[in-house]
Formats: sequence, C-alpha cells, structure tokens
Amino acid sequence: MAARKSSFPPGDPLAPAGQIPPAVPAGDREFEMKAIMSIHTSTTDIHLNAADELAAKFAIDAVERDRLGGIPHAQLDLLRDSGLLSLIVPATHGGPGISWSTALKVVRRLARADSALAHLLGYHYIAVVSPAYRSHQAHEDAYYRLSADPRIFWGNAVNAALRGLKGKRQADGSYILNGSRPYSSGAPESDYLIISWEDEADEKLYFGAISTNRAGVTVKDDWDSFGQRQTGSGTTVFEEVRVDAQEILDESANEDRPFATIGPALSQSVLLNVFLGVAEGALAAARGYVISSARPWEASGVDRAVDDPGIQRQFGDLVAAVLATESLADRALEALDKAWAEGRDLTDKTRGETAVIVAAANVQAGNVALETTSRIFDLTGTSSTKSILGYDRYWRNVRVHTLHNPAEYKLRNIGRWYSTGAFPEPGHYS
Repeated sequence: MAARKSSFPPGDPLAPAGQIPPAVPAGDREFEMKAIMSIHTSTTDIHLNAADELAAKFAIDAVERDRLGGIPHAQLDLLRDSGLLSLIVPATHGGPGISWSTALKVVRRLARADSALAHLLGYHYIAVVSPAYRSHQAHEDAYYRLSADPRIFWGNAVNAALRGLKGKRQADGSYILNGSRPYSSGAPESDYLIISWEDEADEKLYFGAISTNRAGVTVKDDWDSFGQRQTGSGTTVFEEVRVDAQEILDESANEDRPFATIGPALSQSVLLNVFLGVAEGALAAARGYVISSARPWEASGVDRAVDDPGIQRQFGDLVAAVLATESLADRALEALDKAWAEGRDLTDKTRGETAVIVAAANVQAGNVALETTSRIFDLTGTSSTKSILGYDRYWRNVRVHTLHNPAEYKLRNIGRWYSTGAFPEPGHYS
C-alpha cells in the first residue's frame, strides 16, 4: 500500500514516530489502528513497547467487541501472555519491580486502543499491591510471590459505598460470607479476588484475598452499561463462602500510618491515565480519518480537509490541551512514585501532596477526555458517525468512567487545600 506524503510539521509531538499513516478506504480498521499506535511510539522501554504491541492487537477488533460487550476472553489471554501483569511486583519477590509511573503509562497506552482492558490492567495492579498497604509484611510477601507468576490475574469485589455483603465471624477467626458486591471489575476470568465485606455484628469493614473459584462464589456476566462494556464490572454473589483467618488482610498492621490510606491515590491514578489514553486515541483516530476520508467544507477553499485552516486550528486547540494534560499526569505519577517508595514510612505531608496533585490530574484528564472525544466529530464530519467506525465509543467509555467518583468533590478538596493548606481527609475516595 503506497504511503501518503506526510502532512505533519517537523517536530510535531503527536505526529507519527517514524511512520506515515497509509491512505486507506474509510472505515478500514487497520488505518485506525495505525493512527492510534502512531502516538509517541518511540521509546527504549521494553514494557512500553510491549504495551504498544498489545494495544495494536486490541485495536483490531475493539469496535466489534465494544458493541458485543461481555468478557474479552481472547484478549485476557493475550494480556496473560504479554508479561505485563507482574510489572508492579518488586524484584525482591520475583517480579520486574517496575515503578508506578511506568506501569500506569502502560495502562495509558493500552487505553488508546481499548479503555476497558486498560481499566482491567490498572485495577489488577491495585489488587496486586493491596496486601502491601492493607496488611502486614508476611501478607505482602506471600501475595507478591504469588503475583510474580506473569499469568496470574486479579479482579475485585470491593465497594465501599454499598453494603450488600455480610460476614459472620467464626470461632476460629474465619468468616462465612453471604450477599453480593456490584461493580466487580475484572472478576470474570480472574484467578484471585480482593474482596470486602461488613461484619454482620458491628458493621466493621474487612478486606480479604481469595481464589475466584472458591466454593460459593458466582461471578455474573451482568454488567449493562453504554460504556466500558468489557470490564466485567457486574455482580459477584457469595453464598456461604468461607474466608480463612489467614486470608483476611490485617489492617491493624498499618493502623494510624498514612500508607494505609494510599489506595484512593492509586485508583485515581489508574483512572486518570485511562482518561488520557482515550483522549490520545480519539485524537489520533480523528487525525487519521481527516487525512484519509473527510471531505473539505465547500466554503473552506481547499481541496483536502486536512488543509482546512479551521480544522487545523481545532486540532491545535485539542492537541494543546492533551499535551498539557500529559505533563500534569506525568507530574502526578512522579508524586505517586515518591509516595509509594516511602512505604510504611509515608508521611502525612507526602501523602497529602500526592492526594492533591493526583486529584488535580484526575479532574483535568477527565475534562479534557470528555471534550476531546466529543469535539473530534467537529473535525471529522457527519460521515464519521457511521456505527461501523465506532468513534462514539471513546466518549461513551470516558463518560462512564469519569463517574467513578465525582470531580466536584475532588475540586473541593483541591480548593480547600489551596485556600487553607489543609490536605484532603483520608477516605474511600480521597
């Protein structure tokens, strides 16, 4: 297939890295895939390169899978084969020992092509490290060694806001669980689950780690949403499920330590990198469509849509916003790396500073992703709304994901800190 002459100015940070998108018919999935994968692909990091290769495979049928929903069985197998699942496991426990900043840039790159699978990988990483900040050293060591297996995949059945799963303490310290948990992202096809339940006597919240195939555990494929349709975020049902005493995470081990409250910074960091990746992917897909298929407006005075000054200005507006958001996101990742490196010695100050910058980056990434995924249609025109192209999935996926926890309350926390110097109070979402 003949290459099209480059329309991108030298040094454009969003221009293809060493490759020019080929001229192909409208609707060709290969073109969209190459457009998405052309963003910032020049790197010497083997893990980011692996992420790009995997994203290219995910992009091939991302539209069709989004339309079908359900569980992406084949893609989860590819994820298991990729070596990316164990990235966050420390080298001392048999893993690659990669920083959060690199691991979440992997998530960002996957989100360009498939935000559902990026979401699953990010939440898997949180599950992998949950024993480290929720329990004692022995639990941390045991579960890290387990997760060093590059094919082990974690899901979750944790929800702090809904109290539908009750546990009855037994004489030996174990629990018997009955009830359900919604929003169990990654639970289908997982090997292990991080779970939470309430003691039926005192309503205290407990966390544990169990195998997904535990007797009495039923993971339902009942997630029904207009976005993030392949995250398996449905219901997990527990019927007389036994959680042994040694499977209960001992939160008292880090009691009164700021490290015990780092969970929200991890989850918000995952989300913001998913938002940003989707925005990058949508923008690249729009650029590819404008080059290959869009028709110039009759009053533009140009023969190609890509030469329309109005389209170029709008691209410039969106690119500027995305690049600024990338910088803020990377700054937030640096703060997260610093906080995580302090471990159980994490200070209130470092924890608070991290909470503020991560919240700011999360809000910014969400807003820019929503704007970008909506405004690309001003650039691509009516013909780009054909269902076969599936460009609407970018907005749908971001819109669902940005509702995970309201931007309003993150903004209030940021504003309170800026006004008074008070860091966000530790909670389930801050």
